[in-house]
Amino acid sequence: PMLMKDASGKEVVRLAIGAQTAGGLWDETLQNFFKLDAHYTDISVSGEGVTAKLPQTSIVYDFTKDAQGLWSGPGSFAAQNPEIQIKDLEMTTALKAQEIKLSFSMDKLNPAIMKTYRDKMAAWAEKMAQSGTPANTPEQTAEFNKNAMELFNASMDSMTSFGNGTNFRYDLRGVEISRSHPEL
Repeated sequence: PMLMKDASGKEVVRLAIGAQTAGGLWDETLQNFFKLDAHYTDISVSGEGVTAKLPQTSIVYDFTKDAQGLWSGPGSFAAQNPEIQIKDLEMTTALKAQEIKLSFSMDKLNPAIMKTYRDKMAAWAEKMAQSGTPANTPEQTAEFNKNAMELFNASMDSMTSFGNGTNFRYDLRGVEISRSHPEL
């Protein structure tokens, strides 16, 4: 498994992948695969109060670069039979689905903006690891909320300037959401 720890060394996230098969082509300027066909089984993610299981997941995309170095093309993400559970002191919320699928098409993605976004995300993740999660003091909660707003702003800035546009289609089948009290 892959473990993510906070500044004190406490495990905050555990990620395990049962098996994977993947093939793709990498581009240095994009700092990513521009062609990818990846399939995963038995992914599990757990963290404070959250568990997720993805028995079968696939990520497929096929981008091409134009003369200006901008990327375009289709892609998809699909998860069969995913399960997510979120527990707090009073309730457990569970989400199950037969399938969750995201299809997308990007037009003229700029790799320089992607790099700026990745750099911002790395800095944000480091800051969050140092500050931890909201605690009981108003100052700690305010700092966490400030950091979360920085993430939102960086994401919105990048999404509105990545390229000429992105189309998304979400398909959900067999979705069940339930909430229960632990004592029931």
